[in-house]
Amino acid sequence: MGEMQHGHMEQVGYDMYCRLLDEVVKEIKGEEIIEEIDVQIDLNVSSYIPDEFISDSSQKIELYQDIALCKTEEDIQNVKDGIIDRFRIYSK
Repeated sequence: MGEMQHGHMEQVGYDMYCRLLDEVVKEIKGEEIIEEIDVQIDLNVSSYIPDEFISDSSQKIELYQDIALCKTEEDIQNVKDGIIDRFRIYSK
């Protein structure tokens, strides 16, 4: 059975497989399934983090990933708080 499940996962991709599996589990439990809408906004602004701010490229990549994974205002605030705490930035 596990081998067959693995084949399904390869066909639809890991993220989609996990999402579908989560939906099925919620459906079985009788929980409400809230469909996520994937929205992408392209702005004509620079979002580059300068070396003067963070010189370590792996830290920059980690921060870009954290920002990209934000889905709610709370997520954004958590990333912002993490930046302030981690890099000792004081904002007004």
